[in-house]
Amino acid sequence: MTRSDGALEIAVTNVGAGHAVPTGAAFLRDLWVDVERDGVVVAARVMTIGDQPMQGETPVPLLTRASHVVPGSLAAGETRVARVAATDDSQVILRGRAVRPAVLAALGLEGLSASVPVHEIARR
Repeated sequence: MTRSDGALEIAVTNVGAGHAVPTGAAFLRDLWVDVERDGVVVAARVMTIGDQPMQGETPVPLLTRASHVVPGSLAAGETRVARVAATDDSQVILRGRAVRPAVLAALGLEGLSASVPVHEIARR
């Protein structure tokens, strides 16, 4: 992460895994970067990492509803960069959860969404 002229450049690199991240059924996973100031999210999901099922140009939650999948996983060694406006005291947080809320809702299991933990993977 670098700061200059009121902007924050966020770089996420897959250095710890010998495979793409997220792994497994990547279209189910939810991995993203938020920017916080004083514990409040000021820029949500400035970067999302993971595959996205699509029906035409519209994102859909399930493969069974998709005409194709847009790849979005981070390959081993790959770096992805986002640039956002931020103050000097902003923090960048990489978060993830095993199943996206939209997937649970599509399966009629939206009531379980709150029980799927959100993990803070890194904070800078």
